[in-house]
Amino acid sequence: FSSATGAQSPDDRGFGRGNRPVINVSWIDAIEYAKWLSMQTEKNYRLPTEAEWEYVARGGSEGRYSWGDQIGEDYANCLNCKSLWDGESTAEVGSFEPNSYGVHDMAGNVWEWTCSIYRKGYDDSELSCVTEIESGDRVIRGGSWRSDAKEIRPANRSFSTSVYQASNYRGFRLVR
Repeated sequence: FSSATGAQSPDDRGFGRGNRPVINVSWIDAIEYAKWLSMQTEKNYRLPTEAEWEYVARGGSEGRYSWGDQIGEDYANCLNCKSLWDGESTAEVGSFEPNSYGVHDMAGNVWEWTCSIYRKGYDDSELSCVTEIESGDRVIRGGSWRSDAKEIRPANRSFSTSVYQASNYRGFRLVR
């Protein structure tokens, strides 16, 4: 993307390239990448809504985590998940078992941007995407390598007050 568009590559801090999730990307960066990928492939890519993200993260489970009610050992990457990367860096994608839907790394590793606007309580805004010009905080989900285990639960939600803010613990995934 960066080479093709002339956009500056995000600073990976030594752990955001190759098989690791991209880091240091803003909400706007993620939206621009999705538009570019859609144009390149002639398929429609976008950030997931908050509701879509949680549905997939749960993997059909009703537990605190997709694998059960306890954090356990080596199920995710967070401050106290007992993995090789805890509190140090991102882990390679697929370092942990997928959930029952076959999706990897929905808990921890990087907070993931969604296309939904943040509201304190659920009001159906979690079911839709906002446009780039709409104001408001954007929802991030999943927790990161710097998060406590309670923050990586599928039910946990947070937000960013700026669509231009990037960090080394935030990335994204797309839906098609």
